Amino acid sequence: MKKFAQCISIALLTCMSAAAQSNIILDVQSKSSAHDGAIVLQQDPLVTQMVLDHIALNQADGGKTAGWRVQIHSSSNRNEAEAARAKFVQNFPDYPTYFIYQPPMFKIRVGDFRTREDAFMLYKQTVKLFNVSYVISDVIQYPKL
Repeated sequence: MKKFAQCISIALLTCMSAAAQSNIILDVQSKSSAHDGAIVLQQDPLVTQMVLDHIALNQADGGKTAGWRVQIHSSSNRNEAEAARAKFVQNFPDYPTYFIYQPPMFKIRVGDFRTREDAFMLYKQTVKLFNVSYVISDVIQYPKL
């Protein structure tokens, strides 16, 4: 008898729960109609201000963020660095290249990757042509989505 009462209680609770959920769905559906087409977002003004601050910060940094690149060449000879860059562009035309001068070294870095794993995929391809390649943390341009 006790088990029967427990089964009935569970069944009633389940039905009441399902009914409550369907009432919420009907409530939302009755408030919206097909021709309205407008959504009103009600949020704290501080949230709006935080979003605006975030947008301003991203615009102020010129579209740059912390990320990863592959360095394919580093030497004190500018002509060697330019030749390495030309060789890379010929073999991998889809990746951006960056010619960096940090006295007394000329460095060629390639790619704009958000994760080290993405940069490592390019590294595996470039190490065959540029055996001194390695993945390096750098400030990158936001990749185009």
